[in-house]
Amino acid sequence: MSWARIPLTNLISDAYDVGLDQIIGPDWLTSEFYALDVNLPAGFTQEQYPRMMANLLSERFGLAVHRLTKEVAGYDITLASSGPKMTPSAPATDTNVPVQDGPRRGMPMPDANGFPVLRQGSPFASRIDGDVERMTFKRSSMAFLASRLQSVFSRSGPGQSIPITDRTGLSGRFDFQLAIPASPYRVPGVASDPGVDAASISAAMEKQLGLRLKAARTSLDFIVVDHAQRVPTPN
Repeated sequence: MSWARIPLTNLISDAYDVGLDQIIGPDWLTSEFYALDVNLPAGFTQEQYPRMMANLLSERFGLAVHRLTKEVAGYDITLASSGPKMTPSAPATDTNVPVQDGPRRGMPMPDANGFPVLRQGSPFASRIDGDVERMTFKRSSMAFLASRLQSVFSRSGPGQSIPITDRTGLSGRFDFQLAIPASPYRVPGVASDPGVDAASISAAMEKQLGLRLKAARTSLDFIVVDHAQRVPTPN
């Protein structure tokens, strides 16, 4: 794996599975850039990657961190009174199929209704056309839907991740499409940024999927950087 130019915050995010806005530390963590070439060992698995990255940062940058938990505002995904309206994935496809490698240039092609067509083996894609964002899910768990909605909320939120939690009680995987009002990407320092329209997204989810969003208070982990060296140890 190679990175030509990457700040330490992005590597910390990978190592500790938190958003960039959940990392607390000195400003230079985002302004200093590094080039990395990493050789992965034989038998490497994706589940091992965070620990391996954490070890690399500890060895090369002297990184020392601790976790801090805060209670923040977020949302729960719950069932609407109508019940779920999603199609369970066929048993033959109800597995984690690896995403096939291939070009990722631009937005995915739309189908006849404007929803993105998935690449072979891909579980998710989205397209933004004007004021609508259309998403296609395949073999999706409700936890994965929550993670995608969290990305939507957080990219246009007040500079902090907005947690979305699955409270539907639904197990298994589903195939479905969802169209929601497109949320503008937040511009730092712009007080008039309208942010995300949670009520409209909840209404769209209820009509299309039989799900709703409910405001909730929840715990969110932050990574506090206690020590890090600007200059890594020599190669």
